[in-house]
Amino acid sequence: MKSFYIIKFDDGTSLHSDMISWHAYAKKTKVSRRGKKSLVYASVVPIKSILVHHNGIEREIDIPEGCQVFQSTYSRTIFSGDKIRDEVVGRNFGLIKDGVVIEEYNISGETGTITGFKL
Repeated sequence: MKSFYIIKFDDGTSLHSDMISWHAYAKKTKVSRRGKKSLVYASVVPIKSILVHHNGIEREIDIPEGCQVFQSTYSRTIFSGDKIRDEVVGRNFGLIKDGVVIEEYNISGETGTITGFKL
C-alpha cells in the first residue's frame, strides 16, 4: 500500500515524506484527544497544510495560525513461517490547538474509508 504525506510551508515550498522524517519537524507532545490524555508527535515549525495519502485515499487540511498538526501511521505485524514484517494499514492525522485535538482524521487501508471529527 502506498502511504505518504506532503507538508507545505507559507513560502510555497513543500516536502514529501520520502525526503524527510516527521520527527525532524515534530516532538512528542501530551494532548487531550477525545477526552483522554494521549501522546502524539506534533509539529514544532509553522506548516501551512498537510496532504495525507494512503492506499489511494487522501485528504488535505490547512493548518490555521496557532495550531499544530500531528500525523502517524498504524500497522499490523504479520507472522509468516520464520518471517515477521510490519504492514502499514492506515494513517491518522489532525489539528491541535492549545493542547487539545480539535480535528482528527483516520484513513483506513483495510476498509478503504476516511473517518474523522471536528470539535
